[in-house]
Amino acid sequence: MLIENCHNLVDLGGLEALTTVANGSLEIRNNASLVDLHGLEALSGVGYMFWVEGNDSLTSLTGLGALGSAND
Repeated sequence: MLIENCHNLVDLGGLEALTTVANGSLEIRNNASLVDLHGLEALSGVGYMFWVEGNDSLTSLTGLGALGSAND
C-alpha cells in the first residue's frame, strides 16, 4: 500500500479498519500536510516493509500504538 504525494492529507482517517498488510508493504511518503498517523490505530502488523519518509509536517507517530511487527 502506497500513500504518496497527497499534499492535502492531514491524517489517515478512513483506514481505521486496517489491521494488517499481510503480504506487502506500507509506505507513507511525501505527504506535505500529514501531521500524525491517526487512522492506523488498529494496524498490528505489516508483512514486509513499513516506511515513513518525507512527510514534512509529521510531528508525531501517534496512531501506531498497536503496531507489533514489520518484517523489514
